[in-house]
Amino acid sequence: MDAEAAAAPFVPEPFNLSQAAAGHGVFLIIARRAEGKTTLMRDILRHTPAGVPTALVGLREDQDMHGVAVAAVDSGAVGDCRPLTFGQLVNRNVVLEDHCCVDRKFFAIPSVRDMILNARSRALRVIVIMQYAYHLTSEVAGALDYVFVRWAPVRSDRQRLYRQYFSVFDSFEAFETVLYDTCKDSFAFLVADLTVVARSPEECVFAYTASP
Repeated sequence: MDAEAAAAPFVPEPFNLSQAAAGHGVFLIIARRAEGKTTLMRDILRHTPAGVPTALVGLREDQDMHGVAVAAVDSGAVGDCRPLTFGQLVNRNVVLEDHCCVDRKFFAIPSVRDMILNARSRALRVIVIMQYAYHLTSEVAGALDYVFVRWAPVRSDRQRLYRQYFSVFDSFEAFETVLYDTCKDSFAFLVADLTVVARSPEECVFAYTASP
């Protein structure tokens, strides 16, 4: 390998969403308002295997904190919410929307915690959507399978993303460069595949552009 090739910047390969979405597990989407979170969520749901019930999950202000509000999804349209217990969520795809994720206490609710930590064993698809990576407990963060992030304009937010999900990069500066280059286009996300044991970004960091 010549010096020029050795110095070539890392460019993430496209993420295979079809393969990832074919199974169960926990997806985390982190992006600011109007940055494509909903578009990406719908992409993930479009790749949901046929016949699997799909649901959106959130907390409403008048909701009992020990339940979750679930709305059926039909071609992107959200129906009326109704409280369901964790036991009623089995064999559903679940989305925790960012208006729920404003307090670490939310992830300590037994039904929510159990749902996330046991998503794979209970055959659940859980999608957590947040604007900032502030409020996940370490226990919940350890249960994540795939993390999708957009460029964050505040340096401390980028540093948090690096420490929590992208420390496979040799340095924060290397991560920051790849994040910026990847997320220049609308709906473009940098993806961390946490299902693999990796020693380099080439093994677990990808790029994905959602389809509006």
